Amino acid sequence: MTRSHRATTGGRIDRSVPIEFEFDGVAYTGHPGDTLASALLANGIRTITSSVILGRPRGVTGSWADDATAQIGIDAPYSEPMVPATTVELCPGLVAHGVAGLGALSSDVDTARYDSLHHHPDVLVVGAGAAGLMASLIAARAGLRVLLVDERTEAGGATPWAPWVTEAVAEFDAFDTTSRLVRTTAFGAYDDGFVLAVERRTDHLGLAAPRQVSRQRIHRIRARHTVVCAGAHERPIIFGNNDLPGVMLAGAAADFLRRYGVVVGTSAVVFTACDAAYDAAFTLAEAGVDVRAIVDVRTDVATDLTEQAAALGITLHTDSAVVGALGTDAVSGVEL
Repeated sequence: MTRSHRATTGGRIDRSVPIEFEFDGVAYTGHPGDTLASALLANGIRTITSSVILGRPRGVTGSWADDATAQIGIDAPYSEPMVPATTVELCPGLVAHGVAGLGALSSDVDTARYDSLHHHPDVLVVGAGAAGLMASLIAARAGLRVLLVDERTEAGGATPWAPWVTEAVAEFDAFDTTSRLVRTTAFGAYDDGFVLAVERRTDHLGLAAPRQVSRQRIHRIRARHTVVCAGAHERPIIFGNNDLPGVMLAGAAADFLRRYGVVVGTSAVVFTACDAAYDAAFTLAEAGVDVRAIVDVRTDVATDLTEQAAALGITLHTDSAVVGALGTDAVSGVEL
């Protein structure tokens, strides 16, 4: 039995409700609000699949669509040949497996319903993070018809827990001229303000999904103006063996803790070339993770960051770099 990596408090999951699921033939437990990736990490599972050619182990590197390694296939309660585990909401009856290479299409007849809907807003805003929410509110306050779409389950982007997010969403939803779609990915922009988006309507309900409701819906949007507020993906740093399970984007490690209450490891080394990773390092340290070091390629680091690192007992290596990760099946150390 693997040790739980779930923090005792925190996260935006419902700890009072267990969800049983199966991955690679083994039964595990998670909670509403988890993704498959967060639930596996909480159960101590680091290896999700393997690489195509060499069979090298592959783990979780990001916390959402920025993950490129934790590819899985879904067998039940619906079928998907190949999707990132980080974007699959945990649901009752979920059965999944790791995918090395290309996923296989199911030969079973798909009995789910699919439909489409047309929209003609004045303004389409893609992304409900800080920029998207503010853009939507400005347009709504001006009396325009606004459609706000976001691929996650709630607004707020990287900070859904911020108090201002709740206030902004409540104000936006109160307008008669606004509409908001969650679990909706805008995937194509074409001539004359035409945008296509797909809404995942019932996948998160699992076996409880009502059969009369479409599983997915295509939204055909013809907007006078489109504002794209898709945010940014953290970029990984290249070094030897950086594909080992346990090597993860710093922001993802912090996101798993804040959003899902998952401590991705008992010890960590944070490698960075900017200030942003310090927040992740401090967040992990405050949660009880033994942050052995922060390795910064820069010579000069802001005094407040160095002082906070020292206060938390974190060793800071400036003008340094990680040149390789150590380990075979998972990362066990780094070489500077």
